[in-house]
Amino acid sequence: MTVPPPHQDPAHQPENQGRTSDNGTASPAEARPDPQRARAVLDAALRKAVAVWVTVPDHRPRLVWAVWRDGRLWLATGGGEQHVPGLADGVAATLTVRSPSTRSHLLDAPVVAHLLPPGTPEHAEARAALVEARLNAPTPRGTTAPGMSVPGDPAGREPGWAEVYRLELT
Repeated sequence: MTVPPPHQDPAHQPENQGRTSDNGTASPAEARPDPQRARAVLDAALRKAVAVWVTVPDHRPRLVWAVWRDGRLWLATGGGEQHVPGLADGVAATLTVRSPSTRSHLLDAPVVAHLLPPGTPEHAEARAALVEARLNAPTPRGTTAPGMSVPGDPAGREPGWAEVYRLELT
């Protein structure tokens, strides 16, 4: 089953903004929970999510695999991995999360991208979490490499990405 990107989701269409569902409740796009509740819902959904939609201004939404650990959302881009045009350090974007159980639109959240410099503790932590979560990580040449060794990676997978970002909720 494919999940439509946010720009194709009926709840995101201008003509459906402000409409209520058949049972009289606000549509998901119009439901505006308080910030604490939104963070709790987001935390619960991201613990189970393996992919999220990231929309950078002036670019189409991109479905990207990501890892949520201890309140931080990390994703890898470039190289042999997913590309997110326009994503750069300090760029504001929109994170769209779908329900893990129903795959329906759950929440849009504003985020700011932070490029993690190689050699920093957070980069090392994010890299290890991303490698662990990615069972078939491509190498820089675009193939899986079970014989290659990555420090701290018992499976010996070499990541093929160019950059690692933390998306911070704003």
